[in-house]
Amino acid sequence: MNKIKKLQKIELEISNQCNAACPGCARTRNLDLISENAISLKQIKKIFPTSVFIKNKIFKLCGVLGDPVVNSECYEIVEYLIQNGGWCQISTNGAIQTENWWKKLGSLSYNTKNLEVNFCIDGHKNTNHIYRVNTVWSKLEKNIKAYRSTYGIGSWIYIVFEHNECELEIAKQHSKELGLQFCVRTGMRNSFNTWISEIKKKENQQIKKEEVTINVSKDNQHSKVNIINNLNKIFNVTE
Repeated sequence: MNKIKKLQKIELEISNQCNAACPGCARTRNLDLISENAISLKQIKKIFPTSVFIKNKIFKLCGVLGDPVVNSECYEIVEYLIQNGGWCQISTNGAIQTENWWKKLGSLSYNTKNLEVNFCIDGHKNTNHIYRVNTVWSKLEKNIKAYRSTYGIGSWIYIVFEHNECELEIAKQHSKELGLQFCVRTGMRNSFNTWISEIKKKENQQIKKEEVTINVSKDNQHSKVNIINNLNKIFNVTE
């Protein structure tokens, strides 16, 4: 327990489940190996029993395998950490939970100033679903507006691919209108791999599946692509 006291930043994966099926995600690529699991508020309280283990620490709720917002106790976990002096950051695709849930979370963020939500949206209305498979734009947009209606603090994190470069500027403008900080992100998902995405389309009153090849982003879209590529060469990373 003394080791926890010394930590300044703690990353928590409170769920390994997700509403999306991003082709570059380890969960999507190893779905047969993953059984449903989540961390409960009770477990969080056991790990961090008093404010001594929480105060002035940064808690990042992210998703290596799952989206934290899928966890039914996500709000209660964040509230507990904040009430005990912690600062929280949530990374999510944003296309899950109800509008009322997001309004409540936004109020918690505004009233405490100790919560930020990173909405991971890779495109706009016409392209986000190509990588963020299964996310519904209309629901995502309603959720963000609900969160911002109570002045929740947040950012729009945009992974640039070849297919969504055309919507980069409209996303920037929309982010500004929503009052979100706009950030372009790079990493292994858009710097050296090509992914195969399976999206759904409605044609003649029927839902059809279609495979789409997702190509990496172009070098001029962000400054760290060359750094990533050089690291890949050092560690002999191949597709």
